[in-house]
Amino acid sequence: MKILISAFACQPGRGSEPGAGWGWISGIAKFHQVHLITTELGKEAIEATAHNVTVHYLPIKKLLPGTLGWLAYYLWQWRAGGLALRLHKLERFDLCHALNYFSWRVPSFLWRLNIPFFWGPLGGAQNPPKVSPVCWASGD
Repeated sequence: MKILISAFACQPGRGSEPGAGWGWISGIAKFHQVHLITTELGKEAIEATAHNVTVHYLPIKKLLPGTLGWLAYYLWQWRAGGLALRLHKLERFDLCHALNYFSWRVPSFLWRLNIPFFWGPLGGAQNPPKVSPVCWASGD
């Protein structure tokens, strides 16, 4: 299969999200042809260890602390979705996988490819907004 993966955090030899991202990618690449969209962070390590992976680097504009950092990340995801659409026209992927930094608050735009879409693993320990009981009332 030809699989497109978007992984913001992806660095061989690292721990946490970057190391887990690379672990997923290298594992999938043992059995399938992988195209990866990622940042330029860890580019040298990726290039030294990437087997059966075609990497498309999408630079980060600028990560800022707090809420502004999430906005920069959201914009990166939007740009990754546009790149994915262009790549899909050339490569005709069988499925796509939005791999990481995700939670229910931060979407991926790979769904726009209109092919089977995997999203996750999603971040844990998050609380969705509470819904007011008034919303549940039935005509009262």
